[in-house]
Amino acid sequence: NKIILPGTTRERGVENVRIHLGNYTITTNKDGTFEFPSLTPDIHRVRIEFSDLPSYLTAITPEAVDIKVEGGKETNFDFVLAYFGALSGKLQLANEPTMKLEEEPELQDIRVYLEGSDFETLTNLDGSFILGDVKPGKYKLKVDPDFLPKELEIDPKDIEIEVHGKEKIDKLQLPIRYRTKPEEIKIF
Repeated sequence: NKIILPGTTRERGVENVRIHLGNYTITTNKDGTFEFPSLTPDIHRVRIEFSDLPSYLTAITPEAVDIKVEGGKETNFDFVLAYFGALSGKLQLANEPTMKLEEEPELQDIRVYLEGSDFETLTNLDGSFILGDVKPGKYKLKVDPDFLPKELEIDPKDIEIEVHGKEKIDKLQLPIRYRTKPEEIKIF
């Protein structure tokens, strides 16, 4: 049983992380291993103390897991950790009509988020955004339509990304566009 970092050339453990099993608490060794000796055959809930992890790491496995221990067998489990990733980009305005500078809609404070997660941010004055400390995984990057100025709408195409630990994805473009005005039909 140990805590490992994926994506490195070799696995290395994290020392001094508390692991809980019922009323028992142990701390990982210098190589990241931990052991609960003499467990009865049963399903045991094991929990890692997230507050003990270094701030640059996140857990891929859940905080608490149920592990089946069988009599006469050694049971192994690895809490898998990873470095955070990051991404940045800009809102890309399409089909822009000719207009005066003061008529252009503001691209500031528009919510950009990763669907199905808690990762979100607001855009800067120029429509740029940065999402830091993103847990590795696959996501859909989206613009919240409720935050857009009334004359703009989102492009319905989803942007799927995969975030890896220690990686920054740059220059993402989120398409938005001016709403198309319905054509007026005049009857003579």
